[in-house]
Amino acid sequence: MPEGIDGPPGQRVPVRFAERTVWELVARRAADTPDGVMAIDEQRRSLTFAHYQERCEQVAAGLQALGVTAETHVAWQLPTCLDALVLFGALARLQAVQIPLVPLYRDREMSFVLGQTEASFVVVPGTWRGYNYAAMAQRVAGSLTSPLTTVIIDHGLPEGDPASLAGAALSSTQRGQDPVRWIYYTSGSTSDPKGVLHSDGTLGTVAAILVDRLRMRGADRIAMVFPFAHIGGSNLLLSALMVGCRCICVESFDPPATVDFLAEEGA
Repeated sequence: MPEGIDGPPGQRVPVRFAERTVWELVARRAADTPDGVMAIDEQRRSLTFAHYQERCEQVAAGLQALGVTAETHVAWQLPTCLDALVLFGALARLQAVQIPLVPLYRDREMSFVLGQTEASFVVVPGTWRGYNYAAMAQRVAGSLTSPLTTVIIDHGLPEGDPASLAGAALSSTQRGQDPVRWIYYTSGSTSDPKGVLHSDGTLGTVAAILVDRLRMRGADRIAMVFPFAHIGGSNLLLSALMVGCRCICVESFDPPATVDFLAEEGA
């Protein structure tokens, strides 16, 4: 949980990420409010905090069976859906290095990012909003010099037995020694995308500051009407895990339907 958000009136209290890893935060929230709804999508499918932890461990085991382990570089390009949130948590459980790609990236950007990060896996939908992401990922894989495994999740994320997972290691307590666990790319107005290195600690610290500055509480509802693969996705997901509030996932903005959905959910 974030510390220091309830300081004396008028007094700023330092805010910090109390957990050592993102996975530790997932586990603590599941223990504290297991039946709380963590996320809901436009089809009214939902995950509780306990179910989220369970699904993340099942998918982590499935990915491990495919060869994903700690430090494996895994890129993923998914819309803002429950599967994207679960994949984020599953890879955090494995302590893989995640490379989120926003859905608007095409061959040129994907080739650059996967080549620069030396990704071993890329996870994509089949066809989404009329574009064949599976075909693009396979084209890119064929153009790279290093091996790249394409995981297509048309029929759901890979799953396995959580009993096969090793215990989740903790990050170092030494300042500045957190390993890189995420590489978020930002597309400027010129040249190629730029990779920004993040650790559990850097993402957690930003989320803790958001909780403090926005006065977030468990009754809040967070509208995720933007690509979850953007850095804002992890910021808001971790904030929700800190306070136990709900994420409202919108894959694609449709004014009448989306506004009704957000109103119904109390965003």
